[in-house]
Amino acid sequence: MTSVRYIAIFIIFIVYHSSVQSQEGSGKFCIDAEPLCGSGLFFYPNTSGFNLAENGPDYGCLFLALNPAWFYFQIDQPGDIQLQIEQSTVLGNIPDLDVDFILFGPFTDPRSPCISDLNADKIKDCSFEVDFVEYVNLANTIAGEYYLLLITNFSLDSGFITVTQTAGEATTNCILVEEPIVMESQACTDVIQTLNASTANATHYQWYQEDDEGNFIEIYSEGTAFLDVSHEGIYKAEARNTSNVVIEHYQFNFSFLDSSPLEINAEVVSNTFIEENNIEVTILDDSNDIYDYSIDDGPWQQESIFNNVSMGEHQISVMNSTGCRIGSTRITVMDYPLYFTPNGDGFNDTWAITGQDDLQATVAIFDRYGKLIKQILPNSSGWDGTYNGTQMPTSDYWFIVSYIEPRDGLRKQFQAHFTLKR
Repeated sequence: MTSVRYIAIFIIFIVYHSSVQSQEGSGKFCIDAEPLCGSGLFFYPNTSGFNLAENGPDYGCLFLALNPAWFYFQIDQPGDIQLQIEQSTVLGNIPDLDVDFILFGPFTDPRSPCISDLNADKIKDCSFEVDFVEYVNLANTIAGEYYLLLITNFSLDSGFITVTQTAGEATTNCILVEEPIVMESQACTDVIQTLNASTANATHYQWYQEDDEGNFIEIYSEGTAFLDVSHEGIYKAEARNTSNVVIEHYQFNFSFLDSSPLEINAEVVSNTFIEENNIEVTILDDSNDIYDYSIDDGPWQQESIFNNVSMGEHQISVMNSTGCRIGSTRITVMDYPLYFTPNGDGFNDTWAITGQDDLQATVAIFDRYGKLIKQILPNSSGWDGTYNGTQMPTSDYWFIVSYIEPRDGLRKQFQAHFTLKR
């Protein structure tokens, strides 16, 4: 170990370049440690200059932790493991730059130890030798354990650091450096969405949510494969086996769909009293979408026209392709009943034209000889089958309705007959 090295405090921010296997060596702080896969080889461009490691951890033998790069790895197959760390000015050339390291562990996860658990009791290996090649030795590892490795560039010069597993039957969990399975998940606003990370051979799961600073914070989820979410954001899940080894990991990009109400219009597109009643629905919206239509909570259809609609008030509903945007309106179809039975049983006891108020219509009822029996004004309850308090007999009666046609705004008249049944 070297006897004298100098100390200075000078902190700057460094921007790193990318390298193989997704590691960039950009984890300047423990909490930002990158996953390390030691079953093969990887390299990254070092941090040069005079950058001190964060305060807090016990750096053991490291007299000065310069130009730090934090990594973590999880043991997959248990046993001994040896990692070779070397640093060179030119990638692939003979090592020629001083490199040091310290290894902490074991831990149950790679993040929580960064807060307060990097102390002397957790140091497993450390070197501050003036060497261009260092060896990390770790014996008797157990599957599922995590370790934190800090690599420093004491030389201050720019170059490349290479890490290789050179000995030992133990392996690290390389799934940690693979790209996660990305899933896009969407739901209507204010609807709880269940994320599903089910994985074969997994016994429990660990969930994380990205915070405002881009860090992933663990979520308590009872270890299940499912997570109910009600807030937009990025979520991650780790599927683990009985040894607590991560066997798959996922990323869920969750967002809300547009759930604003649809503005719609419905109108009768057939001539009143003359044709069967047809209703056409129009979407008062700029979005280019596919819509389904329903009348009176009936089955959905893709056609925007409802044919042969019965008289009376109807509810028209429209839903977009995601099912999140829904609009509804009510419309009254004006028509007249062919008969009524004023017998006091509560059914068809009066005769009236449905929608009379909307059409500003007045109705005059005559007997078969042309005698005016009743005049029905807007807002009237209809004719109860009497004339001057006397019940009129079963017969056909005629009516003339004067109304404003909704389709063109013109005042028109319509004449027809209906039956009073006793």
